[in-house]
Amino acid sequence: MVLPITRRQFNAAALSTAFLPLISCKKKSVGANALKIGVLLPTSGHQAALGQECKKGMEVAGPVMQELLGVECDFLFGDTESNVNAGRTKAEKLIQEGAHVIVGCYDSGVSSAVAQVCEQRKIPLVLIVSVVPQLTEQGYKYIFRNFPTGPMLIKNGLMLMKDLFEYSKIAPKKAAFIYVKETYGETMKAGVDKILPSFNMPFEIVSTIGYDPKTTDLSTEVAKIKESGADFIIPATRLNDGMLLIKEVMKQKLNIMGIANLGGGGMYEKEFFNQMGDLSNHWISNTAWYNPKAKIVDPVSRVFAQKYPDSFLETSSMATFEAIHIACDAFKRAGSTNPQELRDALAQTNIEDHLSLGGPIQFDEKGQGKNVRSASMQNSGGRPRVIFPVEAREADPVFPIPSYTKA
Repeated sequence: MVLPITRRQFNAAALSTAFLPLISCKKKSVGANALKIGVLLPTSGHQAALGQECKKGMEVAGPVMQELLGVECDFLFGDTESNVNAGRTKAEKLIQEGAHVIVGCYDSGVSSAVAQVCEQRKIPLVLIVSVVPQLTEQGYKYIFRNFPTGPMLIKNGLMLMKDLFEYSKIAPKKAAFIYVKETYGETMKAGVDKILPSFNMPFEIVSTIGYDPKTTDLSTEVAKIKESGADFIIPATRLNDGMLLIKEVMKQKLNIMGIANLGGGGMYEKEFFNQMGDLSNHWISNTAWYNPKAKIVDPVSRVFAQKYPDSFLETSSMATFEAIHIACDAFKRAGSTNPQELRDALAQTNIEDHLSLGGPIQFDEKGQGKNVRSASMQNSGGRPRVIFPVEAREADPVFPIPSYTKA
């Protein structure tokens, strides 16, 4: 028999359950002295996959900074939606919410807009990736970047290519440069046009092809590469278009020695391996990377494995972690959340044990990292492995790719 419920019992039950969502959604409490870090990343839009990888670095940084520096992070997150205007609006919002420092934004175009906001509001901005040189060439006082600029990536990448050709005792004669037509890709194209002629490379660029960043088909572009007779491809791609490029290269059966970029993503992300399977092997990325021999790799790898057992640390997550590390180190030394004091502490940064390859993290008077360098990684066994520099090597280079045959 079901007993009737009274109006008073009904109202009491309704009142008690009404607060359950509020209780379950309550934000984890943080200390009053925590560093409020506004994190801006493209977790939706056409760069969403890259933003999600960056966010892993943020999630790992919290516990590691608590463990190593005793710094408590209070993250205020904003999705830039892969859009300049959204990034600018979200930056203003995070500053209004009390962010002591901003880190972001991966994309150079969005970072340029956010840099203007932070400079006007006198809030320090530690950049994540964002390779456009102008970001640290406009006289900004509150902008810091420990990542190579586009021209630096190109110079580093060309030197690493020379290392590869010398090691393999064989080099391509004709190369195609294919790039995404957005801020990053255009920066890389301008850099290649300017820098390549002075490097005495064994190949010449016989085809330069740009494409829309939202494209879903690169068949025409790859056909042009095939027609040019290029035996080597240098891409400036993002993740989705990087996968399109490889699939089309294999579909059209291009007889190439290999594919190697000069900086940027597209071929080293976990999603690339998930989607490409066996087609992910042998491609080479020359870009900023973590030093597998650094002491800090141990705690970072431990926390990363706990949170993301099916993934691995790479450039996007590494760069995000390191930007937060830089902010937390400055906060600890400054002993204050005052923006000016944080900015002054950032300018005096000198971090010996850090993730990225290169010497101590230090900034020049413009806010650009002075000791950053690149690594060359080749995909094998389900992840990228360092092949150069030799002192950080995890695997021996394989070049040309096994399917290559001389015409």
